[in-house]
Parts: sequence; structure tokens; C-alpha cells
Amino acid sequence: MTPTDPRQRIAAAVPIAAQLRDLALREADPGFRLGWYDRLRRLLDILETDDDPDEVLKYAALTFDQLYSGGRNFGDFIIYRADPQERVAANERLAALTGELRRLLHDT
Repeated sequence: MTPTDPRQRIAAAVPIAAQLRDLALREADPGFRLGWYDRLRRLLDILETDDDPDEVLKYAALTFDQLYSGGRNFGDFIIYRADPQERVAANERLAALTGELRRLLHDT
């Protein structure tokens, strides 16, 4: 269940955003790696500010949504593994992380 308190939502979102940032740097296609990494780093910077929590969530949600704008967006990010079962597991984890982050940033 998604916490309702903005500070709790931010606290829960920070480690997820950090995990996604690190995954993008390690696993994304080299042509898109730095763009996605930079957007996720910006998102994390927003989440780690001491500004009004409602404003932080608002701008963090906008920044998250920008990951999915334009061609070759974050929705195209897949983690490749030679073993099909490992690939499925890695991408299910990626989908779970992005889904949870989306809920934390957008649920009110």
C-alpha cells in the first residue's frame, strides 16, 4: 500500500529512484544510457531536497513522466540477459521498480 504522507512517499521513493538510476547506468543500451541516467539523477536530486514535500512530489512526478516522453523513452529500456529466465526476472524487477515509483509519485 502506498503511504499517504508526502514525507513517507518521498522517503520510499528515494531508494527506488537510486536503484533505477544505477540500473540505467549498468544495463541500458549505450546510446540511451546517459540520457536516462541523467533524468533519473535529476529525479533523485529533486526527491532529496528539503523543499515543501507536496512541491517535491509534484516536480518529481513531472520529471518521472519526462522519462516517458518522446521517442526511445524509458519504456524502451530492457535488461538483456543471455538466459531467457534471467532476462524475464530482471525485467520483471525493472517493471516492479518503475511501477512502485510511479505510484509513490502520483498517488495522492
